[in-house]
Amino acid sequence: MTFLSSQLWFRAGLFLLVGTTLVLVGISTAVAGQTPALRAALADEIADALQWPDAQIEVEDLQVVGAMPSEGWELRLRSGRLHGAVQAEVVASGTSRRRENTWVRARVTIEVPVYRASERIASGESLDFRYEEEWEDYSRLPRDIVADLSELSGRTARRAIRPGELLTAGLFEAPVVVERNDLVTLVVRRGTAVVSVRGQALQSGRQGDSIRVKNLGSDQVVVGIATGSQTVEVP
Repeated sequence: MTFLSSQLWFRAGLFLLVGTTLVLVGISTAVAGQTPALRAALADEIADALQWPDAQIEVEDLQVVGAMPSEGWELRLRSGRLHGAVQAEVVASGTSRRRENTWVRARVTIEVPVYRASERIASGESLDFRYEEEWEDYSRLPRDIVADLSELSGRTARRAIRPGELLTAGLFEAPVVVERNDLVTLVVRRGTAVVSVRGQALQSGRQGDSIRVKNLGSDQVVVGIATGSQTVEVP
């Protein structure tokens, strides 16, 4: 997102003694009218990186270090950190895209909607509508937390899930679509050509699993991906 930058800036030089080296740090503080635009730009950058529906992002204690571009600017996150102490680089917008050695620093908190089981879900059962939504601090959540219930479409519980338990991807697994010794359709792709032959599964597999299959026409054993009910595709 690009914004017009005000030329009204207060600049101060701050000297820091680090070891035996004297360092000059230039600090630029925006006028009050510029701060909301900087907060909004940083929140937008974090939202784009987070990709979490309906996330609530709060930006506080915002500081600008360095000289802002005289015209337009953009923010670019320079690390994978999206919460806590966050830092973004200020880059001049337009065709030049020159770097100004200017940074925005802020403290960021994120709250996101998550899902908990509303009742017991037995092993092998699907979630259906047995869940409830609540808001949680993003920084406290496990990495495999379910952000969108569509992630669980067609999946079943790997084990029994207790009422109130936080829903994570690891609690669910894809269904078994091919059983050992099943007669399957073996799909072979060669460029734009697609050939289907009969095969026999030599092992069971869930959707997306790699399994061994015997081509009944040639007796050759190949490895393919279980893509659906009694269907295996050779990449």
